Amino acid sequence: MNDTLRRWLESGKPRDENAPSSSSAQSSDPKKKRANPVVAKVLGYRQFFGRLEGLEPPLSPGAVALWCWLWTCERKGLSRCTVRRLAKRFRVGTATVERWLRALRQAGFVQTVRRGKPGRSASVVRVRVKPKPPHSDTRSDLR
Repeated sequence: MNDTLRRWLESGKPRDENAPSSSSAQSSDPKKKRANPVVAKVLGYRQFFGRLEGLEPPLSPGAVALWCWLWTCERKGLSRCTVRRLAKRFRVGTATVERWLRALRQAGFVQTVRRGKPGRSASVVRVRVKPKPPHSDTRSDLR
């Protein structure tokens, strides 16, 4: 055991067994308890795959893989991507990636938040685990 860890362990005060721990005080209020990010990701995958069963028309395997990649890259509900980079990652053409994105958008799993400029910036999409009916989104494709 290294010396720093040993000093830290030895300097700790003995705990009173009847005193509530700080973690148990936080867990008593479920609103304040923060979810583990890994658990949130896994639950997102489970919810998405649970929603695929009754989806009509069904998503293609490529669209499902694309959603999984976007969900992996997602931070606070948003993911940055370009059609060109996604096509390179999945080793398909850009038209195929656009078709998959269109299918995800029509199903309500992806919504374009900000469209990137060709060759300059990535687009920002909102990734959802539960489909939301799409509204009239005039931004039809990503650049």
